[in-house]
Amino acid sequence: MSLSPEWQLALAGTRAALDESDRRPSSRDLLTERLDWGAIADIAFQHRVAPLLYRSLQSLELPPASEAAMRRLKQAYIANAAHNAALFRALQGVLEALAAAGIPVIALKGAVLADTIYPERALRPMNDIDLLVREEALEQADAALRRSGYEAEPGRWTREALKAAFHHWRFRSRSPGSAEIPVEVHWRLDPPSWPWQADPVALWQRAVPLSIAGAPALALAPEDLLLSLCLHICRHRFRGGLISLCDIAAVTAFHRPRIDWEQLEQRATEWRAASHVAVVLGLAADLLEAAIPGSVLTCLGGSPGVSDLLALARERTLEQKGTIGEAGEVQLRWRRRVPREKWAVIARTLAPEATSVSLARRLLGYVPLAWSLVRHPRAVNAIARRQADKSKLDAWCVPEGYRGQPEVRPRSFD
Repeated sequence: MSLSPEWQLALAGTRAALDESDRRPSSRDLLTERLDWGAIADIAFQHRVAPLLYRSLQSLELPPASEAAMRRLKQAYIANAAHNAALFRALQGVLEALAAAGIPVIALKGAVLADTIYPERALRPMNDIDLLVREEALEQADAALRRSGYEAEPGRWTREALKAAFHHWRFRSRSPGSAEIPVEVHWRLDPPSWPWQADPVALWQRAVPLSIAGAPALALAPEDLLLSLCLHICRHRFRGGLISLCDIAAVTAFHRPRIDWEQLEQRATEWRAASHVAVVLGLAADLLEAAIPGSVLTCLGGSPGVSDLLALARERTLEQKGTIGEAGEVQLRWRRRVPREKWAVIARTLAPEATSVSLARRLLGYVPLAWSLVRHPRAVNAIARRQADKSKLDAWCVPEGYRGQPEVRPRSFD
């Protein structure tokens, strides 16, 4: 798949913001093209890299045609900075509450990446707070969070069912100011029956101390952090967009002298995830020129079919997102359902709700998808056909028993 000039600029700008020591040709070299700046902004928003792209482009002498796009990118940067400031205030309170209860915590994903890996917090979008505690400390963590104003998010899964089938509990603050920042308390990195599994004891032994949001915590060792990010991308079937690969590139740039690549290869094999890690690292090296040694990709990617899966993952990452992309996926899923399943979907959608407002919100959620089907039928049909071709990638990423469960299609990539 060849890249348009707009995509080339988006990738070059993203790379420049992630690694300030990078001396490769910058996005400045691409400004001679006749660029569609609206398309560049759309790519940045759809892939959640608008703050990164704004940071790298703001110092360049840009043409007048870019002014509207740059305003959009700047607004995204400012909004994300404000959101993350509120999130880190909530994170500080949670970490202090858990520390007061004597519960060690490993900060996962967005929190540790934004605070320690990315050049500044405002560059990494975050939707929630992910923390890892030891399984035997779950009840203590639950009590500590409740004392600090949090409560378990309601749902049809009991605690016992969650512990048996999944890997985290979700909490929300009772404070209006923090209600939109959920906290996910993990006791393992992945569900218990997932194809790959990390040794939780070894993870804790290798964890390194650090301060996050002004509070004490732990972080995964660099090799474990990279592996967890790779497998998180696979578990979400490469639907997280470009920002998920930015995490890989940022970690490799920040920890470049400290990563033990031989240990990473060994652990990937021990976790039974060598081919999955190879595809993600290969994709990050391809699109963002992440500093992955070629020997690592050769060693991990020796399984048959890895090159085909890498091509599918690349297409999935670069495919059109937003409402049109979602409409294509909905159309494909609807086509695959038998009549009984279709009636079940309709019944769940129209099921009696506690209030008419919640039912109206649910129905209104389908309006943009329906409008895309009416306005762009060819584009939606093309996306549905391409998604059908990627069923091999989905089957490889997600075990049969987990397809369609809530864990596979979360509210957000974070």
